[in-house]
Amino acid sequence: MITPRAMYGSASHGKTAFFAGGIKMDENGNPVVVQNVEKYNADTKTWTMINGMHKARKFSSGCFLRGKFYVLGGRDDNDKHLTCGESYDETTNSWELIPDMLKDMTVIADSQSPPLIAVVDDNLYMLETSLNELRVYDINTNIWKKLGVVPVSANAAFGWGIAFKSMGDRLLVIGTSHSWHRKTVVHSCRPSPDVEEQHWEEIKHWCVGAELPQFIHNFCVMFA
Repeated sequence: MITPRAMYGSASHGKTAFFAGGIKMDENGNPVVVQNVEKYNADTKTWTMINGMHKARKFSSGCFLRGKFYVLGGRDDNDKHLTCGESYDETTNSWELIPDMLKDMTVIADSQSPPLIAVVDDNLYMLETSLNELRVYDINTNIWKKLGVVPVSANAAFGWGIAFKSMGDRLLVIGTSHSWHRKTVVHSCRPSPDVEEQHWEEIKHWCVGAELPQFIHNFCVMFA
């Protein structure tokens, strides 16, 4: 990176990836929360600095939604949780601040994970970790609609250790079950913003011959 850092919000679209905010070290070795945003071009293997966000933020989440790069939540330089989001329009190289984008989300601990988000069919979904609920975002009203309970205990570690991703036209979630033996399970659904309770299907032969760990450190979806 042009500005090396960690704990940023990121997302890729085609052969371009965006990295927003995060923590860098200053000349004295002290951590600093930044507004910096860079994009990486996989064809030219180059980094480009673009306009910074309105807010400095760390532990945020990023996604592409309807042609724009969105950054949600995180914490500011005072370690305060941010309820605002921002969207970036590449055609104008400008950011739009979205106040109160996460105003209805419950922060259950200072150690709360970054927002667990995924985009399917141009709809933004979030796993509300404190209530183990799936929600969908209405981009026109800035409101999240409830879509029922997910089949994992996302609140067990304040949202950490859960995999929540889009996979084509489906949502995929991996985490510990609600049952007493705390088994790690894999479920998917084809989400619909118009259905109050989603139909989750367990994928039982995901990891043949081995048990999945109870805490997922990193997870990605790749198509070949």
